[in-house]
Amino acid sequence: MFTPTSKQLQAIKNIEKFCNINSHRDFFESSEEFQEYFKLLSKKASKKAKLLWDVESGKITLKEINKLKKEKLQKIYADENTLKNYWLKYIEKYHPTKAKLLEKLTQKTNNKESVKNVFESLKSYIDEVKMIWYMIDDYKSKQKDINYITWKLYQKKFDKHLIIKEIEKLKNLESYLDKEKLKKQIISLKSKNKRVNYIKQTLIKREVDREIVEEVLEEIFWNDEELESIKYEVEKLKNKWFSKEKILKKMILKWFKYSDVRDMMSK
Repeated sequence: MFTPTSKQLQAIKNIEKFCNINSHRDFFESSEEFQEYFKLLSKKASKKAKLLWDVESGKITLKEINKLKKEKLQKIYADENTLKNYWLKYIEKYHPTKAKLLEKLTQKTNNKESVKNVFESLKSYIDEVKMIWYMIDDYKSKQKDINYITWKLYQKKFDKHLIIKEIEKLKNLESYLDKEKLKKQIISLKSKNKRVNYIKQTLIKREVDREIVEEVLEEIFWNDEELESIKYEVEKLKNKWFSKEKILKKMILKWFKYSDVRDMMSK
C-alpha cells in the first residue's frame, strides 16, 4: 500500500474540488497508481480550465456545455453493458464501498432495474475487508486510536456489521502503539498537570494497549518527583484542616493514584 504525504493528499483534494469530484481517494496500491491518478486529475483540471476560458471568451455558453454533458451521459447509460464498463473504471479509480457504489449508480439513472442488475454484477469486484484493513493499517501507522478508526470507517459507508466484525479483530491484536511516541504523548499530558488515571483513560483504548501504556507511565511518573507532588498536595490540604477522608477524596479527584495517596498519608 502507498500512502501519499499530507501535501500530496491536499493537492489531490484541491484538484478534486475544482473538478467537482466528490469521491476522494485516501490510499493507493502503489506509488505508480498514485502518479497515474494524479495525472488523470491534472488532465481533467486542464480540460475544465479550458472550458471555463472558452465560456469567458464567448466561444461556448454554459447552457451548451450542460447540453453536451447530458447527451454524453445519455449515451453512457443507454445500455447495461456500457453502464457496467463505466462503473468498472469508477471502481478501479476510486475504490468505493458497496454502499457508495449503489448511491452513485442511483444518482446517475432513474432506471431501478438497470441499477439493480449492474450493482449485482459489480459488487463482487469490491473487497471491503481488504479496503477496511488498508485504512486500519494506515491509521495505525499514524497512531490513531480505535475510536477514530471506527468513525472513519463509518464515514466511508462500509457495511455496519462488517465494521464491527473487523474492529473486534483489531481489538484482539497485539498493541500497535509506538513506545517513543507514547512517551511524548504522556510527557505532554503530564506537563499540563494531567494525572495518571486521566492519562490511562485517554490512552488505553484496547486491553492489549494496557501493558505498554502502564509500562511507560511507570517510567515517567513513579519516581521521586511524583511522590513529592503527592506529598506537597497532601500537606497543603492538611494545613486547611481537612479530614483524612476529605483529603483522600480531593486527591483522587485530582487524578492521583489512591494507593499512593493512602501510603503517603499513613507516613
